[in-house]
Amino acid sequence: MKGISIEVEAITASFREAAGQLYHETLPLPPPSTLAGFAGAAMGKSFEETLSFFKRYHIGVGCQGNYQGKGRDLWNYEKIKSGGKSGTDIVIREFLYEFRGKLYYMCEDKEIAKELYNAFTAPYYGLTLGTSDDIAKLSKVTWHDDLKIGKSSEIDNTWIYGDQLSNLELDWEKISKTPIAKTIKPAIVKLLPVDYTFETDGARQACSYQTFTFLGDNQKPTNPVSVYFFDDTVVSLCYIFNEKGNE
Repeated sequence: MKGISIEVEAITASFREAAGQLYHETLPLPPPSTLAGFAGAAMGKSFEETLSFFKRYHIGVGCQGNYQGKGRDLWNYEKIKSGGKSGTDIVIREFLYEFRGKLYYMCEDKEIAKELYNAFTAPYYGLTLGTSDDIAKLSKVTWHDDLKIGKSSEIDNTWIYGDQLSNLELDWEKISKTPIAKTIKPAIVKLLPVDYTFETDGARQACSYQTFTFLGDNQKPTNPVSVYFFDDTVVSLCYIFNEKGNE
């Protein structure tokens, strides 16, 4: 199994849930669809082409990351009302400040993995972590020649496939060292889109959803979960764009 890890940072980042309307809450980490789109932009592919590419070659994704704070931005946008009339409205967009993390990709096919790696070293399009304002900087792209599979509880600031709330415990050693002024982020469970149908004009509609648990930096699994080893880094990765399912 071949792997790629990308160190990224952004002054602002936003990963809104698809159901958001006038209030766009952000997820704490990029969801699987964002990770696929990020790779697609690097390769110069549309999202529809990227999704097909990920399905065909059984590409797995994962991430780790943290941020310094959150903010809210007001967007004034024009909308089309019934009858073709236009109007304006305000959207409140939540964003993450000073996001830093690592994005992970894996593939059994070495040539396809190399294609991904080369795309990240020389992206076709400018890369973002959210809207066009959320410009991402790639600090380092690393090739991993032989990923190992195992189980571990030593993971944090990531997402895990499935509802894992009953399998989590607080890491009291970390909590005891946490400054009083720092907010302890709880684990959250989200139902996220993992597959889409596309219209002829490129518009997409979610057609399949999966549950994911987002861990903060003060929780860990009680029972070990399946992980991949990117050298000394333990990462939870999932195949979620194809029939192969979660590993």
